[in-house]
Amino acid sequence: MPHDFGLVEERLNTVAAEILLLEKTNLALLNPILGVLTGLSEGGTLPPAFTTQIQRTVSLIEKMILGEVDFVAGSKKLGISIEKMLRVAGNLKRGEGPLPEEGEDPEQEPESSEAGDTGKTQAGAPLSIGGDRSLLTDFVNEARDHISAAETQLLDLETNPADSARIDGVFRAWHTVKGVAGFLNLKEIQKLAHTMESVMDRTRKGEHALSPVTIDTLLESNDCLKAFIDNVEESIGGAHPAIPGQYEAVLIRLASLESQKGPQPPEGKIRIGDLLVRQGIVSREVVEEALMKQKQGDTRKIGEILIEDKRVSASEIGSAIAAQSSARSSITIEETIRVPVGRIDQLVDAVGEAVIAQSMIYADKLVMGIADQAVQTKIGHAAMIMRQIQEMAMSLRMVSVLATFQKMARLARDLAKKCGREIDFITEGEDTELDKSVVEKIGDPLIHMIRNSVDHGIEPPDEREKTGKPSRATVKLRAYHRAGNIYIEVSDDGRGLDRAAILRKAVEKGLCKPEERLTDDAVYRFIFLPGFSTAKQVTDISGRGVGMDVVLRNIEALRGSVEIVSTPGKGTTFSIRLPLTLAIVDGMIVRAAGEQYIVPTLAIVESLRPAEGQIERVMQRGAMIKVRRDLIPLINLESLFGRNTPSQTDAAGDGVVMIVEDMLGKKIGLHLDDIVGQQQVVIKSLGEEMGEIAGIAGGAIMSDGSVSLILDVGGIVKLAQGG
Repeated sequence: MPHDFGLVEERLNTVAAEILLLEKTNLALLNPILGVLTGLSEGGTLPPAFTTQIQRTVSLIEKMILGEVDFVAGSKKLGISIEKMLRVAGNLKRGEGPLPEEGEDPEQEPESSEAGDTGKTQAGAPLSIGGDRSLLTDFVNEARDHISAAETQLLDLETNPADSARIDGVFRAWHTVKGVAGFLNLKEIQKLAHTMESVMDRTRKGEHALSPVTIDTLLESNDCLKAFIDNVEESIGGAHPAIPGQYEAVLIRLASLESQKGPQPPEGKIRIGDLLVRQGIVSREVVEEALMKQKQGDTRKIGEILIEDKRVSASEIGSAIAAQSSARSSITIEETIRVPVGRIDQLVDAVGEAVIAQSMIYADKLVMGIADQAVQTKIGHAAMIMRQIQEMAMSLRMVSVLATFQKMARLARDLAKKCGREIDFITEGEDTELDKSVVEKIGDPLIHMIRNSVDHGIEPPDEREKTGKPSRATVKLRAYHRAGNIYIEVSDDGRGLDRAAILRKAVEKGLCKPEERLTDDAVYRFIFLPGFSTAKQVTDISGRGVGMDVVLRNIEALRGSVEIVSTPGKGTTFSIRLPLTLAIVDGMIVRAAGEQYIVPTLAIVESLRPAEGQIERVMQRGAMIKVRRDLIPLINLESLFGRNTPSQTDAAGDGVVMIVEDMLGKKIGLHLDDIVGQQQVVIKSLGEEMGEIAGIAGGAIMSDGSVSLILDVGGIVKLAQGG
């Protein structure tokens, strides 16, 4: 009876996946692999050559378990053997050949199949991409996660090169990428990842120290790996990408690292002495004295020396050992499932429609007229469940800002080196979650703000020392929740914004008059205008005045706001306020000329009913309202949008005035008939046929089935100014 080679291929794929998880510290993971292969060989229906190959692979695994074969070398041979059997099983399933050779032995070194072979691959040559498209897509997504994790841990290792937990983390990330790349026959990626992994393996074994030069090279290699993954993604879409240009140079630099010998770093764990110093229990000098005794022949452990010298207590050593162990403890990873973003968007849209339909039912006069308390209780219970479903659906689109913060950490590091600055980049609140679309669009504003902080805000080390500051500056990126919004802050302890220089430039450009008395906030907001820069010289990092306007434009598009707090000589903080999601907006429902509009609550400053004489006209044309000492332009929505309906709010004292503010702090008053109330609404696009309408952000279906327009305050301010 012929064997089901589809089943054989499936089981070998399972084995291949298990191989990727192998670790020297857990040889028990070889047992399930052994069980699958033994089961296949005992079936008795496979071709003899195939059975022989399986039996030899089983023999290799047994020797690995017994320690007769080196684990690393054995893992490589095991992977190659399974890959060959998978190829043969696929051929046999399709009725093709060939079978493995009778004499082929997985314990023999294969020719030219090793990831680290010396064959040169030209940069710019076509990248060899093959294999199943769905597997490649999964590989791209998972590889990006591993590469990002490796980059973050490398940045941490720059300040603490003895942290073995992070060294192991980087090694595992590249090891996994290498294994899957080999399985998919992505030879160039496999070779690069293998070489990077080898450098980290030497570091794990204490044969090579992580110097700044080494970390620079490894980060550059990680970037090259990232470029490879981008190319694989392009190939899935039908493109024919080339090998990244830096590929050969990176391999040469990695090869030079492999040949270097460095001082032996601490093995296995973070040193007890380092932990005691970090916890403030002893000074570095005391630890160095104990280490000197060990070098002079003292065989006691450093903890014993410190206790017997009465430098520390036994309980303090115990606490340090516990901390040392916890640094290497495994983290429980929540089980996840990958779902296409398009499906989540469809689900969120469907739930939004359900919420609208439900509100329309509840607002129906027949339903509202039901006097039965039991029915009303059931309606209220259904409403509560629908709110929970809506919140859960929205949470599916929520992702943490961790990945974005990790990119900013790398950016700050590279910029500091380029500018000759010394900085400590600190991140807080990386677990804060935002709508996926918001996270994707916040990257550019953060890049420009961090560039300005490092290049303009932070002084050179010698200048900082002259003013009594530490030579190392601090740049902090922080995210947190407050009042239903997300705040992201970029702060530094640099020189602060130069108010006089900004004001002088604004006068030169005709943005304000010399005699105008402007608040600090109004002056600082000039930096958000296109082409505005006070830099004395243009660099390839900043100085052209084309960065901060991008910040404002992107944040406006996200319905957010930005505030600036700056103290000369102390530093600057940019605080960005963002909505949790772009699908729902908190708004105030207002009525003007018989129509309902929605004003986002984030833009509202205050509302008031104008008193006699509070509304004035300027040159018999534009109306202004006097609010305390400020004269604010007054706008009628129906006339602004070109409606022919006679205004019902022309007379002074009629209706309500709502003061709103755009991102630049410019205020206008909206003259309204009435304020209906506050409501959270689901934003709907007006459709491609309508295109973008100035002053309108979208629409919302109300509980009575009507459509209300959501106002874009920034657009209305521009319309009012004739922009």
